[in-house]
Amino acid sequence: RLAYAESTGPIPMTLARPGWLLLAIPFLATAQNIPTIHAWGQLKPHQTIQRRLGPGQTDEYQVEVSAGRFERVIVRHTGSRVVVTVLDPLRIILVQADRPNDALGADSVSFIGETSGVYRVGISNASGMAGRYWLELAESPQPAEADRSRIEAERLEFQAEHERRAGTLESRRRSIDLFQRAIAIWEH
Repeated sequence: RLAYAESTGPIPMTLARPGWLLLAIPFLATAQNIPTIHAWGQLKPHQTIQRRLGPGQTDEYQVEVSAGRFERVIVRHTGSRVVVTVLDPLRIILVQADRPNDALGADSVSFIGETSGVYRVGISNASGMAGRYWLELAESPQPAEADRSRIEAERLEFQAEHERRAGTLESRRRSIDLFQRAIAIWEH
């Protein structure tokens, strides 16, 4: 038999004794560094959400997107470094932002819905400290050329940061090239 808890998933009941289950499952998740994912429901345009984000925790929101629609997710955070991930309706990573602003800053990711459906936005704590974030969805019905340029510049910037963090001489050279290409787009 299985019981289901939203924060931990299926739990085998044959392993649990009354009162023991509540203590064992959180302990096992912490001991194995299993990330905690909280599903918070629908993210609405121009609605600001404020939440606390513990170490290793990910908060996930759903966004209903029509094909061809431009979406921009803005996350301001303090106290911890965050990673913002957008998954398409098939749960494939569409974009992931991990900017070098550490415990204080703002991250934004932009995308155009390839297909209509429910996209997921994940806000993950990438540091060992708890923090807070403020999340907002800004949208524009039809993407303008400037929106497409923003998406390309962000994509190059995220790739450059990934290469920079790899730390090798060759990856840092690639990151410089990618950052320069992103700057050229931002300046036009």
